[in-house]
Amino acid sequence: MLQMEDFITAALSSLLNSLSVPVFLLFECKITIEEAIDMVILEILTNILYITW
Repeated sequence: MLQMEDFITAALSSLLNSLSVPVFLLFECKITIEEAIDMVILEILTNILYITW
């Protein structure tokens, strides 16, 4: 299991970084779960479009 966590931390650090903002805003009750999901989807789609262009 530790190898999986190391891989995620090393290879997907930008994903973890982009997920941290909506997660912490959600924990602080500054946004709703729907807003957090929208932020994550927007971040993922932005990254996909950036890679394909």
